Amino acid sequence: MNRTESASPDRRTQVRVILAGSIPNLVQWFNLYLYATFAPYFRTEFFDPASTNSLVYVYGLFALTFVVRPLGSWLFGRLADVRGRQFALVAAVTLMLAGSVALALTPTVHDIGAWAAVILAVVSIVQGIATGGEYAAATVLLSESGTRGHRGFFASFQAATIVGGLVLAQGCLLVLLASTDRVSISEWGFRLAFAAGGAAGLASLW
Repeated sequence: MNRTESASPDRRTQVRVILAGSIPNLVQWFNLYLYATFAPYFRTEFFDPASTNSLVYVYGLFALTFVVRPLGSWLFGRLADVRGRQFALVAAVTLMLAGSVALALTPTVHDIGAWAAVILAVVSIVQGIATGGEYAAATVLLSESGTRGHRGFFASFQAATIVGGLVLAQGCLLVLLASTDRVSISEWGFRLAFAAGGAAGLASLW
């Protein structure tokens, strides 16, 4: 009985560590994949609808997130050393959800002109930095928290939640396609998806 009672808290602690490291990672990639999934729909809201290269511009900015991810890993790695990994994770998730909320609220190119594209570029950079920072912090947290003989199992949740984020983003698009039309998704549906990403970020912080 004593062994069972002492093992239960350990099991609960392990579950909490896995959730603390993997759920923020799931939310990060969910928010990032929302951009990639809904890009064909919101491209005309941030760039001139008459431009035949608007989709190229949108995905070009998405590619920018990959360029700045090493910078995010370095910055948040330094931050984790100084303030702790939990603080670094919270900061990275906060940056990501702020970017999604900004995309949900940003006026269109019809309202503010080229500033819409500028805001999209800034958000892409911020979310790329946040992704690089969170990815590194979550990986280290999960691998170091794993018990002997289970470190690979703990770290596997980091990779699984990356795919989970893609599935959730695709699921959001599927729900919208089933409930409305493509024009509506371009006008307001993508904003609803980004708002959901921001709400998921807040939930993961809790």
